[in-house]
This record gives sequence, C-alpha cells and structure tokens, in this order.
Amino acid sequence: MEKAVPFRSLNRKSCILLVLLTAACARTAPALPPDINTDVSALSAAFAGVPAEIRAMSCGGINTAIESLAENDDQLERQIQANRGQNQAAGFIAGVLFLPAILAVENDGGAKDRLDQNQRRRDDLIVAFRGNDCPSTG
Repeated sequence: MEKAVPFRSLNRKSCILLVLLTAACARTAPALPPDINTDVSALSAAFAGVPAEIRAMSCGGINTAIESLAENDDQLERQIQANRGQNQAAGFIAGVLFLPAILAVENDGGAKDRLDQNQRRRDDLIVAFRGNDCPSTG
C-alpha cells in the first residue's frame, strides 16, 4: 500500500505540471473592434485610429487586401492544424509516460501571432471600408 502513495504523488505532480504547461501555451484573443454599424461617432473615432495608408486605399484595394488576408489566414490555420496531431501525442506521452516529451509540442506561436496581426489589419480595413462609404459587395 505504501508503494502506491509515491506513484500517486508522482502522477499528481505530472498532472499539475501538464496543466501549468498547457496554460502557458494559452493566449488571449485580440480585442474586439468597436461597433461601427450603428454608432456614427464610434465609426468616426475608429476611422481616425486607422493608419493613413489604409484610409487612403480605394474600395477595390480594401477588398483585395481583405481577400489576401483570408488566404494567408487559411495557410496559417493549415500549418497550425498540421501540428495538432503531434501536439496531442506529445501531451499524452508527457502526461502518462515521459514528462520531457512535452518539449516536442510545437506551440505555433509565430503563426498565431500572425493570425492576430491579420485580424487587427482586417479590423482596420473594415473600418476604412465603412469610413470611405464603399458600396457593399454583397
């Protein structure tokens, strides 16, 4: 009976460490943009915060930039998805068999950061689209 106590303690420590490492990989979502659909003052304030080079873009240029961001996001999401199986296997092995296996996890931090940057740029493009009174493309 005494031999089960150290194992249980080791297993508990492994679980705690795994939870802490998982929490360290978590990230916050970018802030939501203001509601520019109904509040004209919010649109004016948001438009003033958009970089000048984006405000100066034509409606067609804004649409093209948004489409380009969507394609780039798809590529980044495929890259993150490709690592998901390896990450799940490494997490299982680390939690059950061999704790240093957690080092095999690919955090995809760079790809996730680029997704966040793309979202902020997309928000600016949408505000510029609305602020420039571009026609809806339906």
